[in-house]
Amino acid sequence: MCDLGFSGYSSGTGGIRAANRLLTVQFLYMADARGLSDAISEFIPFCNALNLNDLDCAFSLELVTLVMSNRKTIDAVIQKYATNWQINRIARVELCVLRMATAEMLFRQDIPPIVTINEAIEITKMLAGNEPKRFINGILDRIKDSLNRPCRTANI
Repeated sequence: MCDLGFSGYSSGTGGIRAANRLLTVQFLYMADARGLSDAISEFIPFCNALNLNDLDCAFSLELVTLVMSNRKTIDAVIQKYATNWQINRIARVELCVLRMATAEMLFRQDIPPIVTINEAIEITKMLAGNEPKRFINGILDRIKDSLNRPCRTANI
């Protein structure tokens, strides 16, 4: 079984949402590498292959659905704030992190943008190392600044 942080879950160690964000990025990477623009139907088999149940993957399924359903909008926002970068030049891992975090900031009012950015930075460091974290942070910070809502509290 692949341990994505689900085993031994406790609220003090990042938790199930952090693990689901990582799962989301991994799935988006796989879908992008395979050229699947609408791969929502592939998500449950992906989780099953990792021996994860529906409850383990529920938040990730929400994020994957948001990204896949709103990809053009999400990519346009990323492109707007990726100053001097074309979206097709952004490394695949970083782009998947940006898509997941942008979707969360745009469409999940119950999650403070600062939380989303911090989680995205942690995933970036885990999957791509320390170098790209400043790039990711810069873009996400600009997106956060463009939102018309509090950045440190949920907007519910």
